[in-house]
Amino acid sequence: MSAITKPTKSSRFLATQPEALVARYGDIYPIVDRLNSITTDDGRIILNADGSVTSPSIVTTGAAGVYIGPTTAGLTTAGSHYALLTGSGILTVNTSATTGGFAGSGTNQIVPIHIAAAQNDIAAGNPGAIPLTNYFTTVNSDAGGDTWTLANGVCIGQLKRIQIKVRAGAATVTGKLNAAGASLTLTFSNAGEYAIFMWNGTGWVPLELGSVASATNAPSIA
Repeated sequence: MSAITKPTKSSRFLATQPEALVARYGDIYPIVDRLNSITTDDGRIILNADGSVTSPSIVTTGAAGVYIGPTTAGLTTAGSHYALLTGSGILTVNTSATTGGFAGSGTNQIVPIHIAAAQNDIAAGNPGAIPLTNYFTTVNSDAGGDTWTLANGVCIGQLKRIQIKVRAGAATVTGKLNAAGASLTLTFSNAGEYAIFMWNGTGWVPLELGSVASATNAPSIA
């Protein structure tokens, strides 16, 4: 007579048994205990080491991630672009690219940004670059005419106002002066005319063309 053997359970069956689940859960106790061995005044918590802008402490793939400090927290792509929330409640966005900034989820939903700096005036006979380090720039042209250039914006949503005070000769501004980023020319025909632009990451969108001296005058873009 052959011996009676105890039937064995399949691996699928074992994986669903309560005792198997308890055993597997128990395997993580040493890990949890080790993490919770770090304590604070509020009790035991799981901590992650502080990070920095160039080396975030919590990452997924690549270099992007979250970094945490004693009085700051931020999101970063390893230093090139990052958002920082300070302990005083100030949120800053830093970027080295003209495509960085604040933008909405829908079409044309861009948050306007005024750079907090005083206006400047460019005297007649001084063609060249119009600064991007402030919001408002006034220009003046001499009898020989002056042409200025407007470079790409600092970040999405940046606003720039340009107004001509004295027009003794031709006065033009060249740059990417439409939403598609085409190279165009802004032409002032009369003193007091102005243009307000917003950078969308590709070009300067003309939001307003008008004049502070006349209800009918306005510069043209072509």
